[in-house]
Amino acid sequence: MRDSGFFRIGTWNIHGVRGVGAERLEGICETLNRHRLDVVLLQEVSLSLHASDLLARSLHDIGLVAQVYSGYADAAEKRYGNVIASRSLLTEMSWPVSMRWPQLICAATLNVASRSVTVVNAHIPNGSGNGWEKVYAFEGLLSGLQTLPQPVILGGDFNEPKSTPPRWLSFRADDDGGVDGEFRDLHGVVHARQRWQEAVAGVLDDTGRTRRTAWGGQHVQSNTHRSFEPTHIVRGRFERYFDHILITDALSARDVTYHHGVREGPKPASDHSLVTATVSLE
Repeated sequence: MRDSGFFRIGTWNIHGVRGVGAERLEGICETLNRHRLDVVLLQEVSLSLHASDLLARSLHDIGLVAQVYSGYADAAEKRYGNVIASRSLLTEMSWPVSMRWPQLICAATLNVASRSVTVVNAHIPNGSGNGWEKVYAFEGLLSGLQTLPQPVILGGDFNEPKSTPPRWLSFRADDDGGVDGEFRDLHGVVHARQRWQEAVAGVLDDTGRTRRTAWGGQHVQSNTHRSFEPTHIVRGRFERYFDHILITDALSARDVTYHHGVREGPKPASDHSLVTATVSLE
């Protein structure tokens, strides 16, 4: 970690690590090392095939020696977790809100230039397979974020939104923003569509008067006046803006970069782009 108070951070869903092997892990870690990242947020690191252990050793070898992993061996569902890895001290934090799948959120305190920064790494499950559980996860994430010590960095794969600014629309909103009526998911659970939109907007929408989300975060894109870019392509043609980094007051972003090459070519490292930013303490 740099003593000057700025550091490089990246978020990346490496779902492909489920087919873990030496070659794939080498490609993932070579990519992270090439971008000289100080803090890495990785999502969907499987418990199967000892993937998390193999990844931990590989991250250690490139200098990301402090690590926190949210997966746990006796999980009956969602047998994966998220990783926060850093070149400097990390202290694991328990999530302050009860959730059905607590392994979906990883949190730690990071020491930067003798100051503490709370880092949160989230994976919100998709709605097509999980229905309203996706919304409950957003609500649990928002409730927890509102209690955390400042400053906070939030990164991860949120499987939302359907559209980015000028309007943050969830997948339950019409293209014109309408959210009237109810939605019944594949499990038969019914709620107002407005609830889905509000859950997503509460975590991700920073377009209001304060230019902050309901928990005080701001996208690094908003902070650097950069445009959002799609990080995932569904069925080869549907662009999705799923992967994000947000920061609260006392932090600022110097840049944000999308690395799309990691999901391209004959042997992609993942089906999600790596998103990196340089963040500094003000």
